[in-house]
Amino acid sequence: MDNLKTGYLFKKIDDALEKRANNNLKEKGLTMSQAYVLMQLVEAEKGFLPLKAVERSLGVAQPTAAGIVSRLEIKGLVASFSDDNDKRVKLLSLTEKGVEAAKDAEEGVNKLCDGMFTGIEEDEIEKLHSLLLKVYGNVKD
Repeated sequence: MDNLKTGYLFKKIDDALEKRANNNLKEKGLTMSQAYVLMQLVEAEKGFLPLKAVERSLGVAQPTAAGIVSRLEIKGLVASFSDDNDKRVKLLSLTEKGVEAAKDAEEGVNKLCDGMFTGIEEDEIEKLHSLLLKVYGNVKD
């Protein structure tokens, strides 16, 4: 098997998914990165996350993460505040409007992901997931 072609296929799949997700989310005024931040905040144990956690999970630099969050704040979906224990730490939480937007975004992303596996058996999906975790383990920082 040609590993280079397989590696390139990963990129093509990622590009196609991101394009489709961004097109689907456009009607809601969101990008995939913004939707991902909203969904992360829904899952946050304390109801908020530090900006630094968003940077790490998106794999972007601080100015990029700050820009994404700033656009979410302008849309009224996210609120930011300083940590009481360390004023240098910026924390993020969802607004009521953000909770609804996150729910809508998650439904759209789930539909997209479901469609991605059309015609593939559940055991094949589980095996693929297992293999992809191994591949990711080999390439992550």
